[in-house]
Amino acid sequence: MALSDKRQQLSTGKAAPLPAKPAPSKPASSPPKDTSVFGGRPHVRMDEVAWRLRKANPSVPGLSGMLSEKERISIGQDLNRKSGSYLKKGKLPQLYKDLEMEKSRAKTPDEKWRIEREIRVLKRELGS
Repeated sequence: MALSDKRQQLSTGKAAPLPAKPAPSKPASSPPKDTSVFGGRPHVRMDEVAWRLRKANPSVPGLSGMLSEKERISIGQDLNRKSGSYLKKGKLPQLYKDLEMEKSRAKTPDEKWRIEREIRVLKRELGS
């Protein structure tokens, strides 16, 4: 079809309508994958948590310094004493709140700094 024929059809109003574009389909968004120690489970055994803490990155997020393997193991043991043989996902906020309270009751800056390091490592490894 020539250009003049198109002009004539447009001017007379007999132009064929444009084909309708299909609506863009939204990709099915899956829920974000749980990369914490729980992996989608409601609870986890403490030996898994202790192993993950033991093998964790020694750097402390947001603070200078590193945690030795011995310090990370002691964090796991303290956590085991506080929560028992299983750690439930719903108990994490309360655990962090208890540690913050313990930090506010600490008398020396060194104690506060130690507890802050513990909180940051747990949040990184267990999720918040």
